[in-house]
Amino acid sequence: MHLTWELLKKLGGQDNGPWLLGGDFNEILSSIEKERGQIRAERQMDGFREVLNVCNLKDLYYTGPSFTWRGNRHGVEVKERLDRFLGNGAWLQLFPTSKVTHLLPNESDHLPILIQIRRCVLKILTRLTSFDM
Repeated sequence: MHLTWELLKKLGGQDNGPWLLGGDFNEILSSIEKERGQIRAERQMDGFREVLNVCNLKDLYYTGPSFTWRGNRHGVEVKERLDRFLGNGAWLQLFPTSKVTHLLPNESDHLPILIQIRRCVLKILTRLTSFDM
């Protein structure tokens, strides 16, 4: 049992309104989020997927490179998507046009990620028209 996942499920189970999480989760959601290296066991990823399900968290759409971490394991360069932003339904309703960008690599083994939080404001214009009869 992963203590971080248990804590997130406990917090997410409370009615706490809009919720945004971001950073290095040190886990992937699917094998397509990893390139090279040892194959990740499904049961390892299951815990992270369960957190998203229990807390109603959605992985926010991103642009930029697919992998946010790179490292050398036994002489093999491994790449994974460990860093991300997650939002619950209430947060996504408030900020539906927010945008996540995986920026270009720097000196770190993790890519910087940027979130632009945008609130969608709908303006409804009403036009009154009179008809002469």
